[in-house]
Amino acid sequence: MLRQNYERCRTFRWSTLPSSSTEWSRLILREIRDLRQDFAGLRRDFNRLEKNNFARLMNSKVTSDNTQLEAFYGQDNAVIPKFPPTNADIRGLDSVAINNLLTALELPTDGLLERRRNIFRQHIGLTVL
Repeated sequence: MLRQNYERCRTFRWSTLPSSSTEWSRLILREIRDLRQDFAGLRRDFNRLEKNNFARLMNSKVTSDNTQLEAFYGQDNAVIPKFPPTNADIRGLDSVAINNLLTALELPTDGLLERRRNIFRQHIGLTVL
């Protein structure tokens, strides 16, 4: 978002400035609307990150392979589909399934399968030995 705003400022054409107060009012109202939309997006992102941090904290207390995990939320603020219910279920994830989870969490999908599983485990708060 910052990069987009920077680009807008950098490439701004001064010749496009409004010449009347009505045009200025429209421009200001449009900018206010855009700022509100940006703020709403930031609020959604913050809420998702807060839920995921809570899930990570809860998952960090897991001591058994069969303890229920707290699911993480994706970019759409919904629980990530097919999130493994337990650590034991993570062991059974194939390459496609783990890549889908890593992609939903915006994590890298390269490397050996067990390495990707460990990246996932660490990201969701599990201890990897």
